[in-house]
Amino acid sequence: MATFFGLTATDFLTGILVIITAIYAWLTYSIAHSNRRMVAEVQKQIEVQTRPVISFNIEIQHHTIFVARIWNRGASPAENLRLSIDKDFYRFGEMRGESKNIADMYIFKNTLSTLAPGDGFWIELCTGPEVGKTIDGKVITPDKFTIQASYNYGSRKYIESFVIDLRAYFYTSGAKRLPEQLEKIAKSLDNIAKSSQT
Repeated sequence: MATFFGLTATDFLTGILVIITAIYAWLTYSIAHSNRRMVAEVQKQIEVQTRPVISFNIEIQHHTIFVARIWNRGASPAENLRLSIDKDFYRFGEMRGESKNIADMYIFKNTLSTLAPGDGFWIELCTGPEVGKTIDGKVITPDKFTIQASYNYGSRKYIESFVIDLRAYFYTSGAKRLPEQLEKIAKSLDNIAKSSQT
C-alpha cells in the first residue's frame, strides 16, 4: 500500500478533507459575521431615516426679534417629549404680569405625549438690544443657554442638547420668511384696491 508522509492514501485524503472542511467552516463563519455587520448597518440606516429627530434653531424675524424654533424634523412622531432649559429666560426682558419665563411654559413643565413629524414650536425670545439684560443683578435674558430634549421612539430613548449663543447672531439678518413676504403683498394689494375705489 502506498504511503504519503508516512500516511496511507486514505489517511492522507482524510487529512486534506479535514483541512478543506476547516477552511470552509472558517470562510462560512467570516461571511456570516460580515452579513451580521451589514444587517446591523442597514438597521442603523433605517433607524436614522425613520426615527424622530428633535431640532432647534434660532430665526430672526422682523430683522430684530430672536425666535427659537423647536421641531421634529424626523419621519416619525417623537414620544414622551420632555424639554428643559438650564437658565431662566424672560421673554423680551419682562418680569411683570403673567410669567414670561420660558421655563414656566407648558412645553417645558410637562411631558408631551407626541410631537408629529414637521410639527413644532416657535418661541419669541427677545430683540437684539435686550440680550444680556439684567434686573437687580440677575441676568433675565441670558446670551447663552442650553435647551435639552429627551424623547422616545419605540424602545429607544434619545437626548439632544442644544447650546444657544445669541451673540453669534449679532449683526446678521434673518432670511426673509414667506409669511412676512405674503403679509407685505397682502397689504400692498389692499392699498391698490383702496386706491382704485376712490
